[in-house]
Amino acid sequence: MIAITATMMVIEIAAGVMFGSMAMLADRWRMSMRVAAFLITALAYHCSRRHASDPRCSFGTEQYDALDVPCTVCY
Repeated sequence: MIAITATMMVIEIAAGVMFGSMAMLADRWRMSMRVAAFLITALAYHCSRRHASDPRCSFGTEQYDALDVPCTVCY
């Protein structure tokens, strides 16, 4: 999902530059925030799964979800 979104974003940014479309560029730069939010969410999920059985995480691994909330809200 992330790779498809990022690939389409790059292709459409290139097309926006080639054809001089400010609307396409603006929308695709906004899409870059979505890709960043996807990546941060994937990182939070990975960290949460990796530390799920770690006794040092006595607070639980749900705290990793707080990493992706600002990004998913802002995009």
